[in-house]
Amino acid sequence: MDTFKRSRYYDFCITIYWFDMTAQLKTVIDRMYAGGSTGFHFHQTALLLDAGADHVFDAAISQYKAMTSYLKWEDLGIICVPNMEDKGSMKESSKLGEVIQLAKSIK
Repeated sequence: MDTFKRSRYYDFCITIYWFDMTAQLKTVIDRMYAGGSTGFHFHQTALLLDAGADHVFDAAISQYKAMTSYLKWEDLGIICVPNMEDKGSMKESSKLGEVIQLAKSIK
């Protein structure tokens, strides 16, 4: 939790399995709710999702939006990258430009 409190912003980069984020990342997010009453040093977040299909992002996006609302974080963007089935797929993705633009926009 100390790392979270020292950051200016935080990117949640999530690979979707079975229509939702991994249990390991869900555990981290669940533990962050405890910090909601004391607050965090950062107030800006972004969500980057990738998956092998293009229709599996809704649950993770809903959870992210609920979390940012509850913790009063500013959402800097949500990017969903489908069809990431093979190693190196991102290099060929049309979404790579969006990811780069998002990274450049964070100050």
